[in-house]
Amino acid sequence: MKHKYLDQSLDYVKKTYQKDGYEDIILNRTDKIICFGEVSKDKDAELHVVIGNFSTIGFPDKPTLQLSTLLSHLDLENAYADVGGKKEYYDSIINEVLEFSTPTNLTFPVHNHGKRHWVRLTTFCVDPKQRLQSFHFTIVTDFIKYDEQLYRKSHRDSLTDLFNKYTLDYHYGLRYKFEGFHVMYLDLDDFKELNDTLGHAEGNKYLKQFAKILSSYDSDYTRFYRLGGDEFVGFLFASSEKVEEVANEIIKRTIDLTSHIEDVSTSVSIGIIQATVRENVIEKADKLMYKAKELGKSRYVLEI
Repeated sequence: MKHKYLDQSLDYVKKTYQKDGYEDIILNRTDKIICFGEVSKDKDAELHVVIGNFSTIGFPDKPTLQLSTLLSHLDLENAYADVGGKKEYYDSIINEVLEFSTPTNLTFPVHNHGKRHWVRLTTFCVDPKQRLQSFHFTIVTDFIKYDEQLYRKSHRDSLTDLFNKYTLDYHYGLRYKFEGFHVMYLDLDDFKELNDTLGHAEGNKYLKQFAKILSSYDSDYTRFYRLGGDEFVGFLFASSEKVEEVANEIIKRTIDLTSHIEDVSTSVSIGIIQATVRENVIEKADKLMYKAKELGKSRYVLEI
């Protein structure tokens, strides 16, 4: 049954604008792909194109595409997955897309032939008995690019590009019960002298170089954060032996940063606590860092 206003509207478009309503308004959408598909027992579907073309998001210009093929191109190199965790981001997208019993409305990126496309997917069930599903993909790349940039800036330190205090609190809430959780508190030794001697521009350059050392140890969950000034925190998920190895490497690499500058030397003091009792762990690591300074700086103190 046609929509009661369809013929009237199409006729108006023809008379007023000399346009074909079907071709020029309904079908001619470069930003939309509308498909239908029967959901299989293994929660896949062969998508049959009604409007649009999958070539607009990098897939072959064919009348069908497997839903599983499209989802295999899910791009995890984005700000939302970076903050929330790639595994968690992937699982949330896949679980919602494949929950065919309820309508879906979500946005995610696919990566194809070196290019990222953000798509907004809405689905609804056409016929539950025949497992017939409708899939509407709208390409929203230009809109999400800006939103993603803002999201990233709100979670990153503007100078060093490490995660900021806001993200530290968020990650702690997500991961404080994870196995092998260690908190590392880092404070640069004699950074004020470097700033006074070389100037703030060189001081900022040094902070960026130090941040690169820290970020070289990043993994999905092991991350470093700048609290402000020359204070940093790391969340590490590994054995104490591995964490000690990382601490030693950071100390050595930090000394090397100013080894070529006459009359200027810097180092880092580190406090580390294995978070078996997960209360005030950042504060405890901070106290251990001060203990490292009292013992002569450029060293770490670990409490298990």
